[in-house]
Parts: sequence; structure tokens; C-alpha cells
Amino acid sequence: MTPAAIGELQAMLALLGLHPGPEDGVLGARSMAAVDRCLDRLPAVPAGIAAWAPRRRAAACRQLLLDALTRRRLEASCGARRAVAASAPRIGAGGRDGRGRMGAFEGA
Repeated sequence: MTPAAIGELQAMLALLGLHPGPEDGVLGARSMAAVDRCLDRLPAVPAGIAAWAPRRRAAACRQLLLDALTRRRLEASCGARRAVAASAPRIGAGGRDGRGRMGAFEGA
């Protein structure tokens, strides 16, 4: 992992309140303790991860956090799209309103 990637991981861990120490891009003891606390809380952690080398555990933690963040952003985006779509006017059944006019919108 590059120092920039480690710094990004440290920033994410700090936002989660896991106290990784300073965001200096160095994978020290406090950062690794925060990584291990984070891995204990995350779902879908690979089996046997505790035996992995520290840098590999840190890289896995960073990837799992980025995946979770991306998933939340996608869910929020899809949820917003669904809300907009649900509130948008729709063409009435058969393309006609109750008075037989074509192209009328429901709720208009």
C-alpha cells in the first residue's frame, strides 16, 4: 500500500471513531489496532484474515470500507431515483384520462 492509500485508510478509520492515530501514511501499531477493530465489525470478512500480514489486512480493510461506501452511495442514489419516479406524473391506464382524452397524466 502506498502512503497515500494508508492515509486514506487512516482518515476513514478516524471518521468511524476507531482512533488510528495521525493521518501520516504510516501503518503503525495504532493504525493496525484500528484496522483490526474495524475488521471485527465488518460483515463478509474473509476467513483466516487474522493470520494475514499486517499490510494485507490493512489493504483488505480499506477495500471493504470503500466497497461499503460505494454500496451506500448507490443505494442512496437509487432510493432518490425511486422517490422521484414515484412522484412523477404517469400516463393513465390505456393512455386516456377519465374523460377519454389521450395523453392525460394521472394526478394532473
